[in-house]
Amino acid sequence: MSSLQGLSGEETYPIGDGEMGALVRAHDWPSSPLGPPSAWPQALRTALSTCLNSPAVSAILWGPDFRLLYNDAYRPFLGERHPLALGETMANTWPTMWQALTASAQQVLDTGVGVVAENQQLIMESDGGLIETFWSYSFAPVRGETGKVEGIFLTAFDATGRIMAERAQQEAERRLDDAIAAADLSADFRALFDASPAPFLVVAPPDWTIVAANDARLQVTGTTRAQQIGRRLFEVFPDDPNDPTADGVRNLTASLERVVATEATDTMAVQRYAVQEADGRFVERWWSPVNSPVLDRSGNVALIIHRVEDVTETVRLRGEAEARDQLARDQQAVIDRMRTTETALRASEEFNRRILASSSDCIKVLDLDGRLEFMSEGGKGVMEVEDFAAIQGACWPDFWPGEEHAKAVAAVEEAKCGGTGRFKALPRR
Repeated sequence: MSSLQGLSGEETYPIGDGEMGALVRAHDWPSSPLGPPSAWPQALRTALSTCLNSPAVSAILWGPDFRLLYNDAYRPFLGERHPLALGETMANTWPTMWQALTASAQQVLDTGVGVVAENQQLIMESDGGLIETFWSYSFAPVRGETGKVEGIFLTAFDATGRIMAERAQQEAERRLDDAIAAADLSADFRALFDASPAPFLVVAPPDWTIVAANDARLQVTGTTRAQQIGRRLFEVFPDDPNDPTADGVRNLTASLERVVATEATDTMAVQRYAVQEADGRFVERWWSPVNSPVLDRSGNVALIIHRVEDVTETVRLRGEAEARDQLARDQQAVIDRMRTTETALRASEEFNRRILASSSDCIKVLDLDGRLEFMSEGGKGVMEVEDFAAIQGACWPDFWPGEEHAKAVAAVEEAKCGGTGRFKALPRR
């Protein structure tokens, strides 16, 4: 449902949702030089509604002093000047940047002919000071009822990121060309580098700016030259922030620093180093890296050639094989422990049986049902048993007649519960 539903009159003007639509409707226009919206020319009302509903960076510059009305896409560039910039003059809002735009804006106001600019450098005020930016924009005249130009419809595109990236790429290319020349490398170096099936990256110390990456490197990392060239190595390939054990940046930095210090090739151990995919996810990968110096005529390290081999599948298969071997070793260890325990138990049982058998006391062993399983030699003598096999398995309480039988049963039950059952009686022989 539109946020305008249920409003009427000036409450519904200008027609436009979003933060700026609401802010424009709530603004104290009667106390501003523009006056209440009810008194605005229809051309301004229509242009502002179009501006507020545009997804592009858009604004209206109204009147001879170019008062600023802007949409949601324009608002972030104002920083702390928002919302005070609403209805304010461009000269007060952008004192530095407006100096570069005043002539073009005045030309549109005077001649009624629009202006288009591509990738124009503009020094813009930011919350932290002045910054260099690049913009492509158009100034279109907005005519009043008499046909006179009363304002300007501004549409803009921020080209800063693209221009800066191109500039960084050009600087990286220059550094690479200078280093190649200083190192007296063959003119075919670039062609051989680009055509190599092995993934290669070239970085320049001391800030590890990427100055070259061949097709194989781009393919294995899922990146483009625009994403790499001219940027610092660890801006493009950071550690996974969600992995507290990640050490790829630290280990690779140490290797690069060793190359600079020793002016010699440094071969790293297989390194776990996650790669960030287009959707922002980090995917674990394993690499075998080698870093080699390119020396200039003075013997200093001008560039470092970083060669990697993706060994993720090898590590995975090795890990699976090691896991299978470890499982087999663990299983065998369990079996060995069981056999050792069983052997020890058997030895213990045999030892106990020999001790019991040789005892002169009347010792008997019963199962949980009270049946005879074992009787010492002393017991056989007391009970005058010549052949134990004849009574083995018999119910021991049955050897006790009358009232003693119940005592024997009770003693067995007590023993089954973990206690010691005692009674005195003479057995039936």
